Amino acid sequence: MARHHRVNPLRGSHLPVLIRALKATTGPVVELGAGIYSTPILHALCEAEGRKLVTYENDPDFFEWASHYQSSFHDVRKVEIWADVDLAEVNWAVAFVDHAPDEKRWQEVVRLTHAEYVVCHDSNRGWRRKYNYEKAYPLFKYQKQYREKHPNTVILSNTHPVEDMW
Repeated sequence: MARHHRVNPLRGSHLPVLIRALKATTGPVVELGAGIYSTPILHALCEAEGRKLVTYENDPDFFEWASHYQSSFHDVRKVEIWADVDLAEVNWAVAFVDHAPDEKRWQEVVRLTHAEYVVCHDSNRGWRRKYNYEKAYPLFKYQKQYREKHPNTVILSNTHPVEDMW
């Protein structure tokens, strides 16, 4: 992997929320932005549970790395323009949002209001201008911030209350 994709133990701070969302559901999973923490975990858990997993990636280095996970249940797709990705093609049980460019993430979150759970990494209050998630929050009935680890993660849903997720 390229130099800017080095392992950093703090970057897995989303895993507790992501795993809880997976445990609470049974349907297909979408990952927007492959990651050295999320992709292997999602791959293993979806394989064990016989779930469909689709990973979308626009960074060439990460796409090349993630393509090694391509399998009968895990589809790894290259993205040129995020707006062209049909996120409504499936009723996602879990959607994980952690892709680049950072400032456009909220636009994909807006297109995932039909997912049972949307998990968004890097939701710290101080990063509002960088990630713009607040633009999507009004579209979700239930929201909860996970601040136990840094960077923070938010879980959103229009289907399930999230107060008792942790």
